[in-house]
Amino acid sequence: MCMVGDADPWDVYRSQTRRAAKDYRCNECRRTIAKGESHHYATGLYDSYWQSFRMCEQCEQAARWLQVACSGYLYDAVAEDLAEHVTGDESY
Repeated sequence: MCMVGDADPWDVYRSQTRRAAKDYRCNECRRTIAKGESHHYATGLYDSYWQSFRMCEQCEQAARWLQVACSGYLYDAVAEDLAEHVTGDESY
């Protein structure tokens, strides 16, 4: 059920909490992160590509739960992994 177990680690990784300088889109739920709103930002080298992700505070709470329950989470897959835990259906 925990998707993070099948993933390779990032080659380079940095994350931080930021305050949005303009409107952004959450990579997880696609909600608008409004200018001035606090959000999680991660960037780094993964699978030979430089990638960046932004996560709203609500999705970050879900990711924190996965961090405890699964010892990690995958960016762009928090909702899917959470749904598998709720429904028990790995074909989500």
